Amino acid sequence: MNYILLCCASTISTSILVNSMKEEAKLKNIETIIWAVGETALDIAWPEADIILLSPQIGHLLPSTKELVKNRIPVIVIDDEDFIKMDGKKVLDIALNELQKTVG
Repeated sequence: MNYILLCCASTISTSILVNSMKEEAKLKNIETIIWAVGETALDIAWPEADIILLSPQIGHLLPSTKELVKNRIPVIVIDDEDFIKMDGKKVLDIALNELQKTVG
C-alpha cells in the first residue's frame, strides 16, 4: 500500500488531481491512498505519508518540507504543466517511480 500526500495552498484544485490519480491507480489495480491537505496541515498529516507531492504554487516550501520530514520520505514538487493539465496518470507514475527509488 502506498500513501501519497499532496499539499497545496488550498485543496480545491488539488482535490481534482487527487481524484484523477485515484482513478488511474484503480485502473492499474494499485493499492494506494491518496489525499490532499493545505499547507497549514502538512505538519500534522505527513507522518501518515510515504511521499509528499507539493503543488507548484508552494514549491518554494520544498526545503522547509524536506527539513520537516528529516529526509524520512521523498518530497517533490509537481511539474507546472502536469498540475495545470491535472494529469493524474503522469503525477501518479512520478510518485510511484520516486517511491521505487527509496525501496530499491
